[in-house]
Amino acid sequence: MRWIQGTTEAVHSAFKVLFQRKDNGPNSTCHLLRLPADVLIDEIFPLLLVEDIIHIRQTNKVFYLLTHEAIIWRRFLFRMHGISVAQMRPTFNITASSADHEIEPLVTGACAMERAWLSGFPRIRGERITFGEKLKVVDIKLVPGGKFLVASVRDRVHPRFYLEVYGLDLMYGCHLLARLPTFHKIYDLQAKYFPHDGRPGIMISYTRRRFKGGALSETVNLAALSHKHPIDTVLPLEYDAWAVHMRLDVVERIIKPSLRPYRSENVLHELRQGEPPFRDVARVRTDFEVHGPSLFEARGQAYMGFIEDPGRIRVVNLCTGDETIIDFTDYPGHDLLPHRVRAFRYLPCQDGLLVIRTIASAPGVDAKKFIAFEFYDFPRETGLHTLTATGGWKCADARGIDGDFTISDPEQPGTKTNADHPDILPKEICPPTLWVFAPSSAPENRGIAYWWFRAEPQEKERDSEPTRYVYAVETMVPHFHRNTKFQERALPGTERTLLMELNATDARTEAVPLNRLRRFHWPRDRFEHRYPHPLLEVCAPVMKPIEEDSVFAFANIGLSEKLGAKVTDLGGLSAVTWDEGSGRVCLAADGLDQITVCDLAPVVEPHMRLAYKWRQNLLDPARREFAHAAPAFVEAIMDDDEETPVWRPPVQPVFN
Repeated sequence: MRWIQGTTEAVHSAFKVLFQRKDNGPNSTCHLLRLPADVLIDEIFPLLLVEDIIHIRQTNKVFYLLTHEAIIWRRFLFRMHGISVAQMRPTFNITASSADHEIEPLVTGACAMERAWLSGFPRIRGERITFGEKLKVVDIKLVPGGKFLVASVRDRVHPRFYLEVYGLDLMYGCHLLARLPTFHKIYDLQAKYFPHDGRPGIMISYTRRRFKGGALSETVNLAALSHKHPIDTVLPLEYDAWAVHMRLDVVERIIKPSLRPYRSENVLHELRQGEPPFRDVARVRTDFEVHGPSLFEARGQAYMGFIEDPGRIRVVNLCTGDETIIDFTDYPGHDLLPHRVRAFRYLPCQDGLLVIRTIASAPGVDAKKFIAFEFYDFPRETGLHTLTATGGWKCADARGIDGDFTISDPEQPGTKTNADHPDILPKEICPPTLWVFAPSSAPENRGIAYWWFRAEPQEKERDSEPTRYVYAVETMVPHFHRNTKFQERALPGTERTLLMELNATDARTEAVPLNRLRRFHWPRDRFEHRYPHPLLEVCAPVMKPIEEDSVFAFANIGLSEKLGAKVTDLGGLSAVTWDEGSGRVCLAADGLDQITVCDLAPVVEPHMRLAYKWRQNLLDPARREFAHAAPAFVEAIMDDDEETPVWRPPVQPVFN
């Protein structure tokens, strides 16, 4: 009975109650109730689908508790092939009892999200807020997987600025985990799981600007102006690109399910007692405007890259600190004509770069521009390089694009971050499709343009060689989605892209009215070539087949109009972030100190689940509040008549 090690005393208590009833037990008319629990766990449940387990759960209290056992969902998790699963953090121990409350939401959330997204009927299923402290939210970024949220905030009264990290889906809800003073407003947040000095953690990059030399201006307040709007000021500006690393081994001690932090200050207090979680990794200062940041892994090392206007890319090796500066040759046939780099992405499958440039077709300010999509080899040496494209494709800017270009990440949503995590097969054996979006706000061409690039197999010299996929140098004709009433912005993903309808008015402000959210999904049958993973044919399914919506690429997200009206009434949308793996979108309103967390997949805080409360009632009263061993660094005591625990300082320092 392998499942015994992963179960709890509550299930045995429930079965004891069940067999004491006269209508149950060995003489029950229900054959399932006659079977021992180990037969159900080991022999029957592995043959069922996720929907079947949910249906059995709704029959009685015993099956409700039994179907919440983590061992059932661990087995499902290792079979989630062809389904996008939220990325798991590197320190997530899938076999530990402290992770039991996280296993089932990974499986059920992925299945629910897959069905809703492909069928064309996604909707907002849950809405929560984080705790605020009269701090205005400037920018936010979800770490892949949706477990952690990174936020840039500033004091509404005093010139104080912070970088904050929140933990989501913890045992007792969303909590602030760590805070770092930044002294200036920061923006363009990027966050990914990367190790540093052998420690797993979250690598965070951000940009900040200030007057050169630390000068102060009596007429211009940089913190009050949008960073996306050019500033005409007498004093010159300088830009800093920063990278900091947040250790996850420190955070894991804070987010244990046995710790009950009802107030975010308690978590900050525990962090301040020991080693700080943040560590500075890199800082680059430049006189040129910085935009388009990117965090990526190349050749086994972490890199931070960004664009220096007008046409240069700077890349920093976060392991060694070495810098690589990349310039580009003139586009063929357009020598000495001005160009600007709009966006770039590192492509792991070919160790190269996709660079998007807008280039003037003739001299003069009023000359028309065209868009060039070019592929370059990533330099192996540090220093200054002037690169020539290995391939490319161009198209005319017929729509008057005036917004930022955004490119999807060329990595699968559920990329492994730990060798012990399950090897989940993707839908296709080739690298994911690259999506590029660019908005146009002109009244005659209001909407959003988009392109896609597919990875195609290269010809092999020998049949024994593995198939190598590279992104094609040509794409289909540009696509354009017209919107006569609202402007559109995209948060692209490899499989799931979120669109926003905005009523932008003044570009100098950080907040814009939000109308609603939309789902963008390109049906797979519209691609000329598809490369399904061959092993998916022999994998047993975990959920019922989904009838994909092959008619409409755009669909409204249910209940998002109410959310948009609420955000608009609170001053407009100031920041937004999207994680396609977990189906989570976070929004910040200009007049609200909290961050709104919306889930497109069904999510319930673990301590609010009915199964958790029933388990607590079935446990021995002495163990009710401490079903898990309490951590050594904190002492939490709760009396029977108290609703919140009494916090006492630890006997010894938190982190030695």
